[in-house]
Amino acid sequence: MNIYSCSSYKQVLNAWLQENDFKGNVSALAALCGCDRSYLSQVLHGKSDLTPDHLIQFCEALALSETDGQFCLLLLLHDRSSSRKVRELMQVRIAKMRVEGQSVARALSGQIPTERIDDHQKDLYYSSWLYSAVHILTSSAGTQTAETLAKALNIPRPVIEKTLTDLLHMKVIAQSGERFRHVPGDMLTTADDPRTGLHHWNWRMKAVEGTTKLDEIHYTDVFTVDSQEIGKLRESCLKFIRSQGQIVTKSGSETGAALCLDFFPIVRK
Repeated sequence: MNIYSCSSYKQVLNAWLQENDFKGNVSALAALCGCDRSYLSQVLHGKSDLTPDHLIQFCEALALSETDGQFCLLLLLHDRSSSRKVRELMQVRIAKMRVEGQSVARALSGQIPTERIDDHQKDLYYSSWLYSAVHILTSSAGTQTAETLAKALNIPRPVIEKTLTDLLHMKVIAQSGERFRHVPGDMLTTADDPRTGLHHWNWRMKAVEGTTKLDEIHYTDVFTVDSQEIGKLRESCLKFIRSQGQIVTKSGSETGAALCLDFFPIVRK
């Protein structure tokens, strides 16, 4: 259930019902909210509203995070307010929380960016696709030497050796003899970090190099769609990112691969 695709707290309640087979679960939802079934039915039909206490109990029953719970509560307070000015102020906060809540970083199983390297090292790390490629490939036993990395990436060995030296200084890999091993930890950038756009650009330029290779997938589609479907399409992309992450987490590290995914409205209001 993606609460951030909901524009009212009643949509959150209905989303829960849809995920849990609507018929026969209104009573269960009422129990989660701590209210009578008949009262909840009036709420769902727009004849009444839940209280903040009801919604907080619902969020706690679902074990929502503090941020998710605050978003739901803000939706309720917005819907219950009779003041236009208050509702407008709340709409600004709701929009900001929605953007933050639907970010890719949160979609990645709750991972958050880690400050593993300083700003100068970040500038270097995100200056080329090669740094992140070599970094992640050192987690695979077959590409843990300068020689095997140079062969796998078709990059001159001196370039690989310099890249490895830089990564060692960043302390994101460790050396044992001729072998270099990946140091566990996430390297995630935030949406407001200027390096994020550069990172996307580098890997998309790398992707374009292989558009004629049969073992790769390259797909672009430009289309028109109803505005109300934009949120659904965005959520489907986030669900795919989550499912892809689960597959990678459970898998071994025999080889390396890259996934680049973009979805955005081409008309901005």
